[in-house]
Amino acid sequence: KEYANLVVFHSVKDDGNMMIHYSNRDSYVQNISLFMERSNVDLKKCLYLSPFQKDVVLELDESYVTHGDIVNPRVIKADGLICQFSDVFLYTTFSDELPFVLYDSKQRIFAFAHLGWESIYLDLHEKLGNMMLENYHCEIDDMIVIIGPSIKKESYVDDNPIQLHSPKWFDFIEEKLDGYSVDLVNYVLQYFLELGFSSEQFYIHVVDNYQDEQYF
Repeated sequence: KEYANLVVFHSVKDDGNMMIHYSNRDSYVQNISLFMERSNVDLKKCLYLSPFQKDVVLELDESYVTHGDIVNPRVIKADGLICQFSDVFLYTTFSDELPFVLYDSKQRIFAFAHLGWESIYLDLHEKLGNMMLENYHCEIDDMIVIIGPSIKKESYVDDNPIQLHSPKWFDFIEEKLDGYSVDLVNYVLQYFLELGFSSEQFYIHVVDNYQDEQYF
């Protein structure tokens, strides 16, 4: 979907395997190249986010864009990025983590993050939100939050989740017969609601990609 010059999209299983760790190199290159071409993405303007599963954030400028391609992509090692220039495509691979975008449509600045449970537990989303507000002087009314297909609370069930030992998570944990259900999505959204975001500023993909056969 397009939001005032920001375009956000994702692949599905039918697009082919795009994780090089689980396929041979030729298949990986073919699948991701075809997907990018179908999506009208210039392969020389792609930056690949390689996450640490922590809360490492980089602020990008145009010096980060170098000529690369899918075979030899420009790799940015971080968990979250803030970008204030256009004509670039940021991408990464997800399993059941939250694909996250925070966008200021007035200044056209956006944050992009790979929100796994570890990063969410470290409040990476809060770090990005605070940086957008304080470092870039973004206005809340100009921003939207986008979360792509990800694991939902019905599927994230653990017998002893780390969140169980943190009081700030208590409202986002529910005891089940087989363990505890953890609501990552609403934990992330709660921070933005407390900042003053309205529900109309959230664009949340409803699919639980842990269960949906389009993804696994």
